[in-house]
Amino acid sequence: VTLLPMLTLGADYFPWIDMMATDYIVQKKQAYLNMPFLITRNVVGALLLFGMGTYFVYLAVRPDMGFTKDAEADDESRSAWRGRLTQGWMGQEEEEVSSYQRMTTLGPAIVMLYAFVMTIFSYDWAMSLEPHWFSTMFGPWYFMGAFWGGVTVTGLWSIYLRGKHKDFANHIGLQQRHDLGKLTFAFTVFWGYLFFSQYIVIWYGKLPWEQAWIVRRSGEVWGGYSTLVVCLCFLIPFVGLIGRKPKMVPRIYGFFALIIMMGLWLERYGMVAPSLHHDGDPIFTVWQPLVGLMFLGLYLGSVRWFLSTFPVIQVWQPMQDPESLEAELPADTHDSAGVVGG
Repeated sequence: VTLLPMLTLGADYFPWIDMMATDYIVQKKQAYLNMPFLITRNVVGALLLFGMGTYFVYLAVRPDMGFTKDAEADDESRSAWRGRLTQGWMGQEEEEVSSYQRMTTLGPAIVMLYAFVMTIFSYDWAMSLEPHWFSTMFGPWYFMGAFWGGVTVTGLWSIYLRGKHKDFANHIGLQQRHDLGKLTFAFTVFWGYLFFSQYIVIWYGKLPWEQAWIVRRSGEVWGGYSTLVVCLCFLIPFVGLIGRKPKMVPRIYGFFALIIMMGLWLERYGMVAPSLHHDGDPIFTVWQPLVGLMFLGLYLGSVRWFLSTFPVIQVWQPMQDPESLEAELPADTHDSAGVVGG
């Protein structure tokens, strides 16, 4: 929803609009840097990404809604949503098979669309603020950071929920916490890899038009801020989560997960603010945390609504695919193997 008013900012946000009349380099990018195309690709991309994501969630939730028909804690809101989501109900087994087949088809498409649309967002709302500068690593750095944030928040929610009910504690055991911890640590390393891969090429080349983005963020005004981001996003969680115990102890993991989320929030701000900063202005005011808290409140409210409306734990389980070798063997081979084995 907030994307729509942002698209009306025009020259107040995008410096390349005023530069287009006189800057030769920016003029060469006019096919991409123009407001009609920017609005179109952002609106269409957002609708496709969130539309397909919503449909994927619908496929995951629909089979479970059949189990909530006789739930003791059922209420009017849940009943209404169950009625909407179970229209044309085919039976529990048929619904599970149908959802599984559609999700396996839709999943790869969502992954590719996520990478593509999030790259567009990063180019349009962050990288284009330095119209002469570009980096092919900027998009992956941005969308993988967002995915990393999703993994980390999932870990935080698992810690919170397992203390609310014994069923949550039974389903979120040591193995699950260890897996989330390993994922969080892995993406910590991957974030550092993407950041360094982008930086080392710029540093080694020492070409003026490639250095603008880095120089602005490593100077006297923003240098300390950028160092803090690197510490919060890489150094501290890397050292803190490198062992097995921190990944599995909820309090330790939760502490470093919160540090990561703070670092990612500051990183996103650092992608945009230095390019719009004017000499003499403060780099940080009370408004930035207030805006962040507003979006945090909207997020927490939406999660609370989802958890109170739909099953928190997925009851139905996707089918197990046959092993790749077994799937390739013809039916008569399976029968022959059975006879020989007997």
